Amino acid sequence: MTPFFALLALQSADPPPSPLAQLQCPADPAVICQAEAGPNHAFLYAYPAEIRAITMLHASFRRSQSLAWERFQALSAEARRNPQAIYFHEEVYTIDADRPELLALAVRQVRRAGGDETRWSVGSLIWDRRGGRLMTFEELFEDAEAGRALVNALFCPALRQARDTALGLGGHEDCPDDYFARLIPGSDGRISRLRLVFDPLDGPDDGRFDVEIPVTPRLILSLERPFRPAFAASDGPATACRRASAGQPCS
Repeated sequence: MTPFFALLALQSADPPPSPLAQLQCPADPAVICQAEAGPNHAFLYAYPAEIRAITMLHASFRRSQSLAWERFQALSAEARRNPQAIYFHEEVYTIDADRPELLALAVRQVRRAGGDETRWSVGSLIWDRRGGRLMTFEELFEDAEAGRALVNALFCPALRQARDTALGLGGHEDCPDDYFARLIPGSDGRISRLRLVFDPLDGPDDGRFDVEIPVTPRLILSLERPFRPAFAASDGPATACRRASAGQPCS
C-alpha cells in the first residue's frame, strides 16, 4: 500500500490482467517508471513525469516507490524458491484532472503473491495545488457531511437501479459509506462528473458496480470557494455499469 493515501482492496480469483512479460515500462518520456521481470515474478511502478514539478508530491511518490520496491524484494526471493508460482506487483498512477486549483490522479494496484488469488486495489489522490498538500474528497466541501449528502442523493438511486437491473428487483436499498471519487473532466478541462468506486456490496458471483454522477450546480456551491473554478455543472444523467469481477470490463 502507498503510505500517503488509502485504497479500496478488491479481491479476484481471475488470472493476472497481463502476462508478466507485458509488465514493462512504456517508451514514453511522460511516464516515470521502474520495472523488473523474472521467469515467474515482475514489478512495475509508474506515475506521470509532471509530478516532478511538484516537489513535495514527488517526494511522496519516491518514498512510496522505494517502499513498494523494498517489499517486492522479499516476494522475488520467495518466487525464486517457488518457481511454479506467480508473483507480481503492478502500481500505476494516471492523471484524471489537471487544474490550477488541484491535481487529481487515479491509482490501480494489482498484486499476486504465489497463490491463486489476484488482489486489486483502486483509489484516487487529490493534490491541493495552492495549499501544497494531499487531501481527501470530503475536504473539497465547506461541510463534508452536507457534501456527502448531495453526492449520495445521485449516487445511491443510480446504484440501486443498476443492482435491480442486473440482480433482480428488491433488497438493494443499502448504499456504501466508503467510496473513492475520481474527478472526471469535461471537454473544457473542468471537472464535470464524479466516478465512484467502492467495495462490492453483493456476493462474489454478483460482480461489482461503478457509478458515475454529474456535477450539479448545488454540488459546486457546496465546495470550498477556492476549488469551485475547477468544476463545471453537467446536465448528463447518472450512469452505472457492472463488472463480472475486479479487473474485468464494465458493461
